[in-house]
Amino acid sequence: MNRNPNKKPTSLLKSKSSY
Repeated sequence: MNRNPNKKPTSLLKSKSSY
């Protein structure tokens, strides 16, 4: 799920919400 490790942790939260 983490395609962009360069992004901040906040982006990860949004990514999870997207899934």
